[in-house]
Amino acid sequence: MMHWSHLLTYPDGIWASASSPLGMSMRGFMTPQRNSCQFPSVLVVEDNDDSRLVLSLALEAIQVEHRCLSRGEQVLETVEQRYPSLILLDIALPDINGLLLVRSLKASAKTLAIPIIAITALATDGCEQQIIAAGCDGYLSKPFLLDDLYSLIAQYLPPPADLLHPPTTAAAPEFDPPALAVERA
Repeated sequence: MMHWSHLLTYPDGIWASASSPLGMSMRGFMTPQRNSCQFPSVLVVEDNDDSRLVLSLALEAIQVEHRCLSRGEQVLETVEQRYPSLILLDIALPDINGLLLVRSLKASAKTLAIPIIAITALATDGCEQQIIAAGCDGYLSKPFLLDDLYSLIAQYLPPPADLLHPPTTAAAPEFDPPALAVERA
């Protein structure tokens, strides 16, 4: 099983799956000809390593296959290769204006139907309206609660719905250390 720290060293564009031993399964991705798939897939576009890691771990927790990109310029080519069920997009990318990227995706007949959720630190007055007006289907400001992220994802990903409930953590059993036999001299 891959350790979480290896996510930081994923080269851009590796598809990850919580169900595969190496986190690199390719199953379940939609093609532009299909409107649904058995297994949902998410394209994460986030330039910040920590934010990308949080999103990747959150998606793995609900067993959603995903691909993480750190640059917006890679999105159009990536979407042509693998048609995702959903895009989680940071709007403030260093290499491309996220709003222009959204407009490009929504202007193409091939990518028009892909829901896009903006996940951004842009939270000033009017930002959400501007982002939605550009074509995003949802908006989440950073920092965010995982419950809010999961609620938004559940609105756009196809069933099965049971994948959208993160695993609950059972209470750890009480640890009762065995008594140590100490020899006294």
